[in-house]
Amino acid sequence: MLKKFVSKLVSSDRKKKYIAVQLYNDTNIPLENWENIARSNDFLWLLKDQTDRERIKELPSAIEIELAYFSIYDEYAKITGLHDKLDKWRELMILRMEARVELAEGNKARKNNIDVYTEQIKQIMKSDDSVDPVENRMAVQQAYGQNISPKTTTLREFLMICKLLERQNKPKDNGTDRE
Repeated sequence: MLKKFVSKLVSSDRKKKYIAVQLYNDTNIPLENWENIARSNDFLWLLKDQTDRERIKELPSAIEIELAYFSIYDEYAKITGLHDKLDKWRELMILRMEARVELAEGNKARKNNIDVYTEQIKQIMKSDDSVDPVENRMAVQQAYGQNISPKTTTLREFLMICKLLERQNKPKDNGTDRE
């Protein structure tokens, strides 16, 4: 009797270990995983143990993956200042919607505002879709002057290196760089 109980207990522990999957949910994700997500849109790169891809019976739920990804992306946006850009976009979208309502109510002067808002929104949303994350890392690595290993460097460390380089490359103002 005791033997059956112990064997059931051990097998249930094995099943938990077999199915339990951990996801990265902050910018301490290895840079390699983040680059692979960006290149392939395969969100299983959020798995902390990549051998889980083959051995798990159930994948994490779509909600778990979504929460983990957006948790990382939110932190990424804070570090890179992307939130400021999106706030400006949101503000312009609201202004454009208000102008469209006024235009529909007969205020023809708002047509010019709509065109201006639309152009500003396009400028904010303009991006280079051909940006390769590995190519980006190589450019930062060259400017940094040291090897950035994607397997041992986290996304947070990489973003901090980028911010450091950005600060170093900003031109000095207020006459501090004059001779």
